[in-house]
Amino acid sequence: MIGSILVVDDDRDARMALAIRLTAEGFEVHEAAGGMDALEMCQECRFDAVLLDASMPDMNGFDVCRRMRQGDDGDRMRIFFVTGASTPSESFVDRCVETSGADGYFRKPFDARELVESVKASMPGERCEEVLP
Repeated sequence: MIGSILVVDDDRDARMALAIRLTAEGFEVHEAAGGMDALEMCQECRFDAVLLDASMPDMNGFDVCRRMRQGDDGDRMRIFFVTGASTPSESFVDRCVETSGADGYFRKPFDARELVESVKASMPGERCEEVLP
């Protein structure tokens, strides 16, 4: 097991594509369909990394990222945005990294090999640990 990852995206196909690829590479993958679900899951389980869609109907990814950073694992967990913007604007990059506290971002469609290698390099090598009994 390389590490545990939470994939957060309201697009089921995008979420599944990431989950399938990451599982094949040896990650323990959990999925959330929106920001509120992701925040609830983070209260129940510690993740090594989060791949987070920036635009979701229930809560935008920037707010989700900020709230995750405020949690107990906020400094340890790696958070990467996955965006459909072909050329992210400077303000988007600023919101991801500076304002929200993300560790980086990937563009859709992403290079799966590059994404996997980047996420692997960020892993502390710990397995998902239950927080609540």
